[in-house]
Amino acid sequence: MPAARTSNEIWSHVRDLENALYSTTVSGGVSGGPIALNVPGIIHPSLAPFGNLTQVANPGVPARTNAHLFGYAGWTDTSKNVTQVAHYVAVPVEVGDIITNVNLFNGATISATPTNDWAALYQGVGAAPALLAQTADSLTVVTTISARITQAFATPYTVKAADCPNGYIYVSLMSKAGTVETVATASTPTVFGYQLVGAAGAGSPIRIAGTHGSGLTTTAPATIVDIGAKATAAIVVLN
Repeated sequence: MPAARTSNEIWSHVRDLENALYSTTVSGGVSGGPIALNVPGIIHPSLAPFGNLTQVANPGVPARTNAHLFGYAGWTDTSKNVTQVAHYVAVPVEVGDIITNVNLFNGATISATPTNDWAALYQGVGAAPALLAQTADSLTVVTTISARITQAFATPYTVKAADCPNGYIYVSLMSKAGTVETVATASTPTVFGYQLVGAAGAGSPIRIAGTHGSGLTTTAPATIVDIGAKATAAIVVLN
């Protein structure tokens, strides 16, 4: 029998298929590999609902999202997080991606009396993933339903090989508010809580959607210490 594939090899094959099926390619990507291009008439399917966003600092490369992990049938409009408890999701990325913004999509309920609001990136490895970058703590209230919420990093973050050995990183979202806004989310079936490739943090994400921290305010925790699953995952786009 052939040797079992590692999780990193599996993710690599998935990305190769995406590039082959949905993008034109040119030489010059990471390690000489292909770069997925955003060109007229060629739309990456998972980004079509988001205007086919590309990376701000690297416009020839598509934005990254967790949307395609769920399809579109189970999308709903639910609270982003419980106030002062962070919500994290796994988002597939590639080495060399340059992340300037974390984008969410406001639903029917806007934030009320916010005190703190931020997003953060964490390594996609280990049982206690380390913090990579945090956006500014914002008090901006989104006053329009069905609006895009963009949270920017002071310095765009470039994804390194050590950040995503299994093909993903975590994005953490936190609001402290009297009413936390609702955002576009997807239902997370029980199966998404299973460890599909190896143990948690050693191949599989700890969770596709989970929660961490408590009593949070201005600063993201240094590591993700998981405290439980979340029934809905925020739809996130990194660009």
